[in-house]
Amino acid sequence: MRARFLDPLISEKRPVADEFPAFADLKVGRDDRLWIREFVSPASRAQPRWLAFDANGHFQCAAAIPAFENLFEIGADYLLALTRDEAGVERVVQHSLGRPTP
Repeated sequence: MRARFLDPLISEKRPVADEFPAFADLKVGRDDRLWIREFVSPASRAQPRWLAFDANGHFQCAAAIPAFENLFEIGADYLLALTRDEAGVERVVQHSLGRPTP
């Protein structure tokens, strides 16, 4: 079966498709919202964007959150993340989440 169906698809002449995943990470917030980080292609310099959905799947908000080494927790109005300074010292930082300002 492999020789019949798969082997004809494998060839050096056939290019590899440039496909990327739809999302890069999932987190469940302390307020039960589902946070999904959109995938940013390696060539892009865009800041990762997180999309939040309530427990019923309804869209709540979008947030541009910097790419932290580790995002530990997302609450209703804060997030906890790991950062490193120039000397490589790890720190857990808290950032406020709020409505965008005009």
